[in-house]
Amino acid sequence: MSRVQSLVMFTLTASLPGLRPAACQPGAGPCEQASTGQMAALYAAVFLLCLGAAGARFNQATMGANQFEATADRDVFFNWYFIFFYASTVLGATVIVYLQDTVSWTLGFGVSCAASIVG
Repeated sequence: MSRVQSLVMFTLTASLPGLRPAACQPGAGPCEQASTGQMAALYAAVFLLCLGAAGARFNQATMGANQFEATADRDVFFNWYFIFFYASTVLGATVIVYLQDTVSWTLGFGVSCAASIVG
């Protein structure tokens, strides 16, 4: 649940102007610093993402494999688990980065949040 909460917070920091500093204007002088509240929202999102990743990523494979009695079935499960895990990582990294670079950060974080809710 903390992964979804962190992605909601990342989406909010990307979409709500009050949760991020103003954009820098080239040649207009120094950029505006982020406020304490803006930094707190960002660090809270990062903290929740780390907490969610640490609690789930390394336990899912072993908990899934524990459902099988035969060693051969566990081996097959691990093979397919890691194939899908790394394939989804590559796909997610390329699609999300493309969306954030070409469309908007809000959409990129929103798609990540929606995928986590569905998952």
